[in-house]
Amino acid sequence: MDETAVYTYIAQQNPYLAESVLSKYNYAVTGDIAPADLGNALNIIVSENGAPAFKDVMSIHPDKDVILELFGTPASCCVCTPMNMMGMPASANNDAMGHSKCGMFGKSKETMQYVLLGVGVIVALAVISK
Repeated sequence: MDETAVYTYIAQQNPYLAESVLSKYNYAVTGDIAPADLGNALNIIVSENGAPAFKDVMSIHPDKDVILELFGTPASCCVCTPMNMMGMPASANNDAMGHSKCGMFGKSKETMQYVLLGVGVIVALAVISK
């Protein structure tokens, strides 16, 4: 199964949101378009625009909440709790500017959610293709 199948699935589940993402990247959608064609167009905008387009497309994935729930950041993350797993105060994990040094190299929670969503999609593709 190729990555276009994921984009087609997204387009099938909510073609209006798929069209909205396409129009954001200056793709005009006119008339009734088959989900497979919408999926191909989503694939093209991701290929042409990279991470920003991928983030926009994954934000409309119909299963993103389930994927994030399964692969999301655990509640014991040192950024989220007063004490991290080593028993140190969370402030000890900050650099001189106050930015966190722990928890997936200091990436923001939103960025991590999209990374995990991407990983979830890859896992789903692997399971579906077997």
